Amino acid sequence: MRADDTTSTCIVCVDQGDLRGEMELGAAWVSDDAFRFGHHSGLDERGLYAVGALTLELARDNGTLWQLRGTDLGLDSRSLAISVSEPGRYGLQVAYSRTPSRLYDNGRTPFASGSTLTLPSGWVSAVDTGGMDALAVTLSPVEIRSDRDNLAIGFRFSPDTRWRYDLDYRYSERDGAALMSGSYLNRSTELVRPLNDEMHSIDTGISYAAENWQARLGYTGSFYTTSTPALRWQNPYLPPTPGADQGELALEPDNEFHQLMLSGQYGWSPTTRLSGSLAAGRMTQDEALLAFTLNPGLAATLPRTHAAVEVDTLHADLRLTSRPVSALRLGATWVYDDRDNDTPVTAWSYVNTDAIPEPAARENPLYGYTRERIELTGDYRFATRISSAAGYGHETVERDQAEVRHTREDEIWGQLRLALGAATDLRLRYTIADRDVSDYQSVPGIPAENPLLRKYNLADREQGVLELALDLRPRENLDVVVSAELRDDDYSDSLLGLQSARHEALNIDGSLVLPGSIVLGATLGYEDIHSRQAGSQAFAAPDWSASNDDETRFAMLSLDLPAVLDRWRLRLSYTRAETEGAISIDQSGFVSPFPDLETELHRFELHSRYQLRDRWSLLFRYAYEDYGVRDWSRDGVLPDTLPRVLALGAMWQDYSVHVFSLSVSCQLGADLTTGR
Repeated sequence: MRADDTTSTCIVCVDQGDLRGEMELGAAWVSDDAFRFGHHSGLDERGLYAVGALTLELARDNGTLWQLRGTDLGLDSRSLAISVSEPGRYGLQVAYSRTPSRLYDNGRTPFASGSTLTLPSGWVSAVDTGGMDALAVTLSPVEIRSDRDNLAIGFRFSPDTRWRYDLDYRYSERDGAALMSGSYLNRSTELVRPLNDEMHSIDTGISYAAENWQARLGYTGSFYTTSTPALRWQNPYLPPTPGADQGELALEPDNEFHQLMLSGQYGWSPTTRLSGSLAAGRMTQDEALLAFTLNPGLAATLPRTHAAVEVDTLHADLRLTSRPVSALRLGATWVYDDRDNDTPVTAWSYVNTDAIPEPAARENPLYGYTRERIELTGDYRFATRISSAAGYGHETVERDQAEVRHTREDEIWGQLRLALGAATDLRLRYTIADRDVSDYQSVPGIPAENPLLRKYNLADREQGVLELALDLRPRENLDVVVSAELRDDDYSDSLLGLQSARHEALNIDGSLVLPGSIVLGATLGYEDIHSRQAGSQAFAAPDWSASNDDETRFAMLSLDLPAVLDRWRLRLSYTRAETEGAISIDQSGFVSPFPDLETELHRFELHSRYQLRDRWSLLFRYAYEDYGVRDWSRDGVLPDTLPRVLALGAMWQDYSVHVFSLSVSCQLGADLTTGR
């Protein structure tokens, strides 16, 4: 359970002069097992948990500042960070955190776990799940869960006012299991794959600052490694062809990325400044390739043994800003991005799901692009309470081996900002954008698609966006912020594919300060995303269409009582969130088979702090969360429900959970939240 964010908390209480902060130690009780409730929190099982948190600072006379901060120290979601710094000279921080992921705990599978999934002895293969006689007695429980451990180290050093060196290192390690699927022609199986991977990343550089210019030379690198580069599994169905008894899929491969960047800015005058950057990078991946097939009757020789993937990236940007007069600001931006794929082109003789060889070899396409964008902006203040802004953007993209070779998009926007008195601020912004693409064409070596089909990101599009932001302060103790957005995307030139999309969003935040420093807060949110697409079953003209409508509704109320009694502080909050996804299909003589997708969340929280004496406080927290979900793609789908899908049977579970927490905290020195 997270520490009360109204104040820091702590474990030992010894006054150490310049040492100040708080520590907390206690226990929490979770009322019920609820696997999904533990997603990101770690509170997935009924029982007792340790509560621990701390925030400590030690300031020395020479300006050195030591800090130690920890949250959720008794949980799987714990974090701990220590830092030491001297302003203007150096800073060092080391931070650790763990992020738990909890998805399903009710799955069942006949496979043994590992990187090679085997079926138990006595397994009865069949053409469908209904004929797998040994399925029911060989199912074993399995959980889809993982934990990610993160380590971050940051260092800054400035020997003088002009030079600065910085180094950031990040490491993450993931361990657990994830869900994936494997197939044999028109039959598939849900599989549990292991997660055992690591990521190292580094960002370092040297900076120099002169009177009117500054520059930085930096390096960025990332290194991903996995101990499970492939997953192999035994075919639970009758083989579609002789020898098709096993399947194998490559997982995420080991890979590296390196980039050098030079950035800087130059001030021509107090009102005009030029900034920019230039970066060159390379991505490589040279994992050993899997065989075309495990079927001994269809053995084929690989044209090369390793992937030999190499992609070069180049980025450049320039930005010029100027204020020729006090009321006018101008800006111009140029951005260039290039992705050059230097991977060798090879002909590959694929075998379809270890059963049927492809009739002809296919070459790997080399996807690449060059993107260039220019933006011009202007902002003018007519009077103290009225200002306007406008901008124009032009973007071109040249793609290699894509259905569309060239795209061009133009964007124009305008904004008006009004200060309607001292208590009201209104901002309106409207944007129109038009994207034109070159002729659509098939990509050599890729199986043919319907020539009427258009991918939405490679299609002609007209877009309009209206944004509103309103800040109100009708009374000194009342603040209201309203924001809204309406976005329309029109793909009317696409006969097949996405044809339209509409996004509506509204958010209202308010706070009211009552006598006695009581604060009442409220948040309301609404979002709706609607889209429509057309399709063809006959590889011809459109003969069906579908629409998706996704709604989200959110509300939160909070009440902060800083002095219920002389020594008692109380905070209450209630949250409700609902989502609904509707899918409808329009086709003659066909009724949509898709029920609505629904989720509903209710959460109530109480945070109470009672001051026992000067440094000691008693903390009590209570949280109640109720969650319900309706997902037709998983509800009621057992391992043998679908004849041609051997499912895991994992389903989202409703839950209602109570969490109680009682702890003691003490304060050292001044209160970090008030400075007293």
